[in-house]
Amino acid sequence: MKKALVVLVPMFLITACLPVLGQSGGTELYSPQVQERERRLFQWFAQDQLQALGQHAAQLEGMPDPGADPLAAAEGILGATGVRGLARADAAFAVLALSGRHLDEDLREMAGAIQLMSESQLALQSALSRLQAALGEAGARKGAAGTGKGMQDSLAGTVVAAPQAELDPAQSEFSAAMGLQSLQTGHYRFAYWRMAPLAPVAFDLLTREQQRAEAEKLTAKLDWLNGMLTAMKGRQAAGAQRLQTLALALERMPLRSREPRLRE
Repeated sequence: MKKALVVLVPMFLITACLPVLGQSGGTELYSPQVQERERRLFQWFAQDQLQALGQHAAQLEGMPDPGADPLAAAEGILGATGVRGLARADAAFAVLALSGRHLDEDLREMAGAIQLMSESQLALQSALSRLQAALGEAGARKGAAGTGKGMQDSLAGTVVAAPQAELDPAQSEFSAAMGLQSLQTGHYRFAYWRMAPLAPVAFDLLTREQQRAEAEKLTAKLDWLNGMLTAMKGRQAAGAQRLQTLALALERMPLRSREPRLRE
């Protein structure tokens, strides 16, 4: 009985680490061939080997984008010692496979944040359109021909510098007012932002001057938000390119193992 427990406990620990090898959100990350290699390889790892591979994967994830040769980067991290009990090719394959799974998780996290920011962007655009329409109607009621159009043209011409990808939008005067949170993804530490839901404003209760001032604020906020979305989408695109390169590297790697049951 004790002997059986000794065998079962390590196998349970290994199984607990295997969800990363399943589908991610219903989308196949790797080809069926790579998935099969991955499954066959990971099911034989001991707990200490899994821990070592996870540490090496974290090192790779903390590096700048290795470009077209992620395998060389993984082998450099493994160094001369590699992972105890594993062929070098097996360890490199496992490190790249784990890193790709983690990158896919991070990109999904960023995609969710971009979706929320895009919803805020649409809400701001809608509020600004309603306010501009109200200002135009007020001008028409006064009989000032073209006043509404002139007002909208003036607001549309408001220039507010949108933050660049290398700048921190949290430094903007709007960050606190709009509930901006600066966050990082769990593995690759990609920076991204979340905003609190926008509070509705009763524009019809404002005076015309207050409406004009509010329209200028909304225009500035919208430009600021557009800059943040541009930065986030740029990082997402770079991450997606890195993921594609990782997947291609795995496709090209034959799994040559010391273990006869794992050889191709």
